[in-house]
Amino acid sequence: MVRRTALAAVMALALAAAGCSKPTDVTPTHGSSPSASASSSPSSSATESKAEAPQATLARNDCIDVTQANLDLSTASTTEDAQKAADILARFNPPPAVQEAIDYFVRTGGPPVSDDDRYQEFNDRIDEWVQQVCPL
Repeated sequence: MVRRTALAAVMALALAAAGCSKPTDVTPTHGSSPSASASSSPSSSATESKAEAPQATLARNDCIDVTQANLDLSTASTTEDAQKAADILARFNPPPAVQEAIDYFVRTGGPPVSDDDRYQEFNDRIDEWVQQVCPL
């Protein structure tokens, strides 16, 4: 429970910071296709999320949506709540490794009570992607 509270606080801070970023630094990719990530050639599945092609930075309002959905996904307590957050994240075409992580949280109805290793791995994948498309 302490983890959830700490994670919620960090995500709220990231959301506030994303809302304060300069709009001149961003390029909206709301309708972009994920085809660029298919051309990367990762050497293993462990490095796959880090080897994917970088995505363009999202617009400020899109970053607010992505950050809030990430927070909602990481604090969801039901499959329905997790799916609502996943639907928002899907609008921004996350790469396959990130989509796998999102699907994990939907299947588990939010953060699992056990399985800390997989939780951390999948949470890190999503966080890295959010930081990539919405840098502070």
